[in-house]
Amino acid sequence: MLPGPFFCAALGEVRRHAALCRAMTAPLAPAAESLATPLAWADAEGILKGCNPAFASWLGVSARRLAGLSLCELDGEP
Repeated sequence: MLPGPFFCAALGEVRRHAALCRAMTAPLAPAAESLATPLAWADAEGILKGCNPAFASWLGVSARRLAGLSLCELDGEP
């Protein structure tokens, strides 16, 4: 028995989400690294997954130290 259309659609969503997650955790493209505009990205739970050097410099903290913090922690909220 073949999977139904709902299963196939859900599988497509899972694949798109997985590709997006891989892209979010991949190293930045050289153009993004050189942007003067602060750039950061977080997951659905609001956990910072990465940033460019301008973002880290803007906050005065290294990019390694920022990874894994929640957006609320960046704002100083408990």
